[in-house]
Amino acid sequence: MLPVLRYSVLRLALFVASLAVLALVGARGLLLLVLAAGVSFALSYILLWRARNDVSQVISERVATRLESGPRSGFARRLREDTEVEDAAVDAATSEPGPERRADGP
Repeated sequence: MLPVLRYSVLRLALFVASLAVLALVGARGLLLLVLAAGVSFALSYILLWRARNDVSQVISERVATRLESGPRSGFARRLREDTEVEDAAVDAATSEPGPERRADGP
């Protein structure tokens, strides 16, 4: 979780720095906020690529761990069981031989 916190703090610092520089230049009000957001977005995209990759790695590992551990809530467990029963019924229905159908009609 530390990479996520570090990335968030760095993004916030870039926004505050952009805000300060643009305020010194003379931007005011809504224009100041919009410009600071745009500048900090561009700078974070360029400068914080390594931190962003660390965050994405942490998130993907967490998702993989959750998928491997299976459902934790009762609803998710019942949903998985229902899906398994439905899949078994579909498999059984498609594996049974049915009546032959002709191409020109029933």
